[in-house]
Amino acid sequence: MVSLCSHLAHSRRWLVLTLTLIGMPAIAADTNGIITAWLTAQSKVTTWHAEFQQTRRLPTLTQPLTTTGRVWFRAPNEFRWELGIPARSIAVRHGNVVTMISPRLKLAEIYPVDKGRTGPWSDGLAMMEAGFPKSRAELESRFVVSQAEPAAKGHRVIMKPRSETARRLLREVRLEFVLEPARLLATEFEFADGTVMRNDYRNQQSNKAVSDELFQPVISADYRISHPLGK
Repeated sequence: MVSLCSHLAHSRRWLVLTLTLIGMPAIAADTNGIITAWLTAQSKVTTWHAEFQQTRRLPTLTQPLTTTGRVWFRAPNEFRWELGIPARSIAVRHGNVVTMISPRLKLAEIYPVDKGRTGPWSDGLAMMEAGFPKSRAELESRFVVSQAEPAAKGHRVIMKPRSETARRLLREVRLEFVLEPARLLATEFEFADGTVMRNDYRNQQSNKAVSDELFQPVISADYRISHPLGK
């Protein structure tokens, strides 16, 4: 999720890109109920748009870093993350391609989405899509849910990456949401280096018409185009 870009840019070689419980018999029944309710609500979302404030807390800094951005999602798997207004980093998924755009650098990086691919790229994509699980099976394939608990305004589900390579970078993913009406409040990522990155969402709109152009960015001729994983 470009909400991950600013942190993952510092771990670019891990991601080469910068954006939900199998084998968990100990999960309490209420946790399963909360997750089932959330997934049921998610299954009814065809499009979603929100503004967000991103807060990054780094162990080396006494004050957090904040910025704003926007995100669009269209089922089943298209998304567009913009960090900064005007955007200084953009991540777009359309079809089987994710395009990372850096307007200041005049750079566009093209990444294939290959279901058979594993490793850092696959793990990074899972992080970018963490707030949009399409089914319990998809969630279980990527994350292990460690607990669900009350949050200030609803529920919080804490998940740990299932992939060993993802766990080397990421400790936990935390989703905060309300169920009536269903609304995603925040996504929070705690990284292995102690950095915590949180996106708080506002001005949300669900199931509204979304322009095709959002997910099909036009790269102008003055941009350098890179294929870091090969064509």
